[in-house]
Amino acid sequence: MLFEANAPALKRHFDYLEAEDGFRFEEAILVEWIFSLYAKVLMLDVAARVWDNFFLEGEVFIYRTAVALLQIMEPSILNAPVEKVSRTLKHEIQHVEEITLFSAIAKVEVPREIKHHVRSAEHAFYSPHFKTEIALARGPANMSRSHTIN
Repeated sequence: MLFEANAPALKRHFDYLEAEDGFRFEEAILVEWIFSLYAKVLMLDVAARVWDNFFLEGEVFIYRTAVALLQIMEPSILNAPVEKVSRTLKHEIQHVEEITLFSAIAKVEVPREIKHHVRSAEHAFYSPHFKTEIALARGPANMSRSHTIN
């Protein structure tokens, strides 16, 4: 939804590539971007700034970064064959300048329902109750004093 709202032509192209060549952007590219927090695809100083904003703004910033990178690369990959799309998004993206990226991120619009969904998931994940459940699942030896049960 976030991708489609901010880069509809590129979303249609990726849908076409999936139908024609089995290319799934989420599996082929996005997972690596997010799991590495962009350390594998951006210059380290740019990735570090993404990390800073991720810690300040939360998970939604990671997705805004992905959309911004796609928008920046759109002229190179729109209507391109799958090989060029993959090569561009895995290798050529590392040359994106910090100012270009963060200007693009600032323009990414996040629909209210996505913000709400992400915030709810973050809240559930970081809640003390959830942490207690994780600690209990790992066993009593892993419980800290802050996770006591009344």
